[in-house]
Amino acid sequence: MPRNLEADEAQHGHFNDGYSPYRESLDSADSGHDLSPNVAIKHPPPSPLGQLSNALQTPQLSSHHPPRRLDSNSYASGFPQLRSSPQICPSSSSTRPEAAPPPSGDAIPTADVHGSVKSDNVPESDETGEKVMLVGGNYVLELQMPTKLLAESRFDADREFKTMRYSAATCDPNDYEESGFRLRQVDDEYNLPHRRTELFIVMTMYNEDERMFCGTMAAIVRNIEYLCKQSDWEGGSESGWEKVVVCIVADGRSKIPERTLNAIAAIGAYQKGSFAQSEVQTKPVTAHIYESTIQSYIPLTSEGHLAEKNQQSAVPVQVIFCLKEKNQKKLNSHRWFFNAFGKLLEPEVCVLLDVGTIPEDQAIYHMWKAFRNNANIGGACGEIIASRKAHKWSPLVSAQYFEYKISNILDKAL
Repeated sequence: MPRNLEADEAQHGHFNDGYSPYRESLDSADSGHDLSPNVAIKHPPPSPLGQLSNALQTPQLSSHHPPRRLDSNSYASGFPQLRSSPQICPSSSSTRPEAAPPPSGDAIPTADVHGSVKSDNVPESDETGEKVMLVGGNYVLELQMPTKLLAESRFDADREFKTMRYSAATCDPNDYEESGFRLRQVDDEYNLPHRRTELFIVMTMYNEDERMFCGTMAAIVRNIEYLCKQSDWEGGSESGWEKVVVCIVADGRSKIPERTLNAIAAIGAYQKGSFAQSEVQTKPVTAHIYESTIQSYIPLTSEGHLAEKNQQSAVPVQVIFCLKEKNQKKLNSHRWFFNAFGKLLEPEVCVLLDVGTIPEDQAIYHMWKAFRNNANIGGACGEIIASRKAHKWSPLVSAQYFEYKISNILDKAL
């Protein structure tokens, strides 16, 4: 059953509507990190990099605090300015032209969630301001995955492992397919035969920190690994992972913390760059969509701190990272999941999670099995167990714990 790192936002009656149920800054004794970067949130976000942070370098250890700390000053120092932004020009052809040169995959900066950002190791972007042709009227780019991530991966021969696809959606979620946008799993260009989606998992988030994101992501990866070991899961460890797609929906580009983006980049599901613009030919961008197949995750230690290096997953994981341009509440995030992506993938079972909730390693399998064994089941839910480590004897925490128990027995049974 899932464990929740913090109080569920539904307890506040806001349901991710722009109100954050989490503390502005976690107590360093709880998180093990110095989470006070004092960096003002800007729109658009700070100057992008040609290549993204990763979690493969040795972290910087603090001399006066047992857990590792994030160097907030290094984030405040800023990133090198790009020489120019790509120019977008229309294409009259419906065929896919050659994409503009992607950012170099030879190096990635030492700007990871484990240690501090070393500005002298941040490479400049190799974007040269060349014109980018639209694909069927849409702004779609194929980016190279960082070489260092591929070097640590077991699979690196196929195109889906070596590249990431970026799409700048300029439409409503309901019009995603009609506007000509596709997903790699159903795009003939990627030649992925029989890539049928059985299980579609969404992680909705607002402004949760990197610890919460990594905890939920690591738990989902472990669930997929467990799925692929089961005899009743078609494909097993060889191709069973192809039937699972994980979707991360972030509610607002200016709302998501910089270090959470670094964590997503560290596992290979996101890249920064001037290619992610707020407009495409005067049409406002509604969402930035990054498609990738990752092979690692950042686990949490038993104390709830980030591990010092990435953990290689037993199977690859297909990821769609939808970074919404504006904060439009949780209902809109679910519209992207169901009406835009779900309409294309047509999954058999959908699983909805909030970042900060940690499903146990077998939870998703047993939930999927309930649907498989009974075609009359239309919905299922697990029990949420609130974490009581930090404030075990608090009357407020105890009351919330009791409310979760009662609601699981009485309300959800109805």
